[in-house]
Amino acid sequence: MRYDFLALAAIVAACGDGSGPQPPAQAIADTEPPIITLTGDNPQIIPVGDAYVELGATAMDDRDGDLTGSIVIDASAVDSSLPNQYLVTYDVSDSSGNAAATAIRTVIYEDRTPPSITLLGDNPQTIIQGDTYVELGAIATDNVDGDLTDAITIDHSAVDTGQIGSYEVTYDVEDSSGNHATSVVRTVNVEAPAVAITWYRDVDQDGYSNGDTEVAAARPPGYYEESELTAIFGDCDDSDASVNPVAADIDADGIDQDCNGFEISGAEEVVFDWTTDRCDDLDIPDLPARAFVDKDGQVQLISSHYDVRRSIGPNLDNLVHDCTVVMTSHRDPDPANFNDSEWIGATYTEDGTTIYAIIHNEFHGWAHPGYCSIDYATTDCWYNGLTLAVSTNSGLSYEHPVAPPLHLIAASSLPYVNDTGPHGVFHPSSIVKHDDGYYYAIFHRVRKPAPEQYGQWACLARTPDLADPDAWRFWNHNAFDGHFINPYSDEVVDPSTHDCPAIDFEDISDMTQSLTYNEYLDKFILVGTGTSIDGMTHGFFISFSDDMIDWTPRALLLEETLSWDGENPSQPNDLYPSLLDPESTARNFDRVGKTGYVYFTRNNRAPGNLDRDMLRVPVEFFVH
Repeated sequence: MRYDFLALAAIVAACGDGSGPQPPAQAIADTEPPIITLTGDNPQIIPVGDAYVELGATAMDDRDGDLTGSIVIDASAVDSSLPNQYLVTYDVSDSSGNAAATAIRTVIYEDRTPPSITLLGDNPQTIIQGDTYVELGAIATDNVDGDLTDAITIDHSAVDTGQIGSYEVTYDVEDSSGNHATSVVRTVNVEAPAVAITWYRDVDQDGYSNGDTEVAAARPPGYYEESELTAIFGDCDDSDASVNPVAADIDADGIDQDCNGFEISGAEEVVFDWTTDRCDDLDIPDLPARAFVDKDGQVQLISSHYDVRRSIGPNLDNLVHDCTVVMTSHRDPDPANFNDSEWIGATYTEDGTTIYAIIHNEFHGWAHPGYCSIDYATTDCWYNGLTLAVSTNSGLSYEHPVAPPLHLIAASSLPYVNDTGPHGVFHPSSIVKHDDGYYYAIFHRVRKPAPEQYGQWACLARTPDLADPDAWRFWNHNAFDGHFINPYSDEVVDPSTHDCPAIDFEDISDMTQSLTYNEYLDKFILVGTGTSIDGMTHGFFISFSDDMIDWTPRALLLEETLSWDGENPSQPNDLYPSLLDPESTARNFDRVGKTGYVYFTRNNRAPGNLDRDMLRVPVEFFVH
């Protein structure tokens, strides 16, 4: 206790005027405690999770003055992670030991954060009409309560899986502090059952399918709808986007880039050179090449003119042109005899000794008085038929087996009329013997309707007996029962019933030059001259068939200048294509394999002569 000495007037008065001895001063005790004043809010309200921030206090004492720096604050009870009320105490004492009254601040931690809801599964959720609604669920978390998933209230009462439509499912939850989560909505679409459709494979995504399909409601991997593709078939390598029906083919690389089933596999080769190989100036290759193996094992190749010669050798790769004329034309002036200018159009032999030949017979009206108003070569006075000739001496010579016109195989059902040609049945394809035992050929039918244009097409015929010229029957769109007639000698009620109709005109037009069976492809092959379906390209075309009746759309084999499309009259043109396989084991080369050659005639159009060469170019086939 400290003492204060006070000069009090009362004491002075009691003790005299101070001139005598003075008593000692008396000390006054300090009993007044300091006062604590809180600063800031009380109560102090803080969101759960926020750090506690001390707001502070001040302390003043009547003797010591400012004791703020001596305040002892106890906030140890505060837990910021839990919502609750907590007390923070403030204490201080002065230098006399007087303790201030404890100041208390109430700290309230409030949970103000609502829980959050997260949907599980799809949103929107799709359900097929009639299926049972399956709740996909949700999870809820809270900053204080933690996992509130089990407390979620789900309302899917609006969903009606029996009716097509869009419905809402709501999800709600509340934490222990009464905070409501924002409601979450899942859209549930009830749809009609999916309809299975056809999907087309296009793994390489080049827009062309290889033709493989799957029928399913949902898209299989690597498959597309028809509307998404350029074509639903035709891709022969669905693993390579550079291979498809519109790709540019590279010749002789062993890859069929354009998927047409073939490619030219090498350069042109000369088979017959008119300049060096001809026997006379009229010795020219003037119809498609035909070949057979004779009784001595020698290959004979004929590309006929009206005086017929042949080339002979051990195989098609080694031939020598023989100047012996094996058949001459009879030049009969009567069109009813079908025995005028004659070309060997096709040959077939079973034994190499007896060779049957279909003769392309041209009646040249301009060459016979009274049959044409023009005295020079013109198609207006050209009347054509097919007849039979036979060699019984292994191809050394050919004769008609019966007197004309009994040798007639096929003709128009109408007789010759001056100046109305060209008209009739023209050059045959090569002959193919089918597994059914019949011999098949395709004939070129030409008919000129008045007044100017003429029609031409390919018609299919077969015979069980090559020795009988009257045994040939044509396909009449129902059966092989169409009967060719002689319009001069047969009684005819309706000539049109004896006119062989076109086969698959849209796809092959009038292609007739070469018919073979490809053992590698297991298909019949037709090669001929023509124009592309779009009318833009001329040349040699190829088509494939399973039955010789229905054919694939003709595809360009070789783009060539043809005799009727050359703008420059001196420009060489090509004609008479024929497919032959030197490796064929068939006696008549009517079967080919994976490779072969296209033989053809090149008209060099040299001024003043008939310069025509025979060439060949190799071709390779592909199975897709």
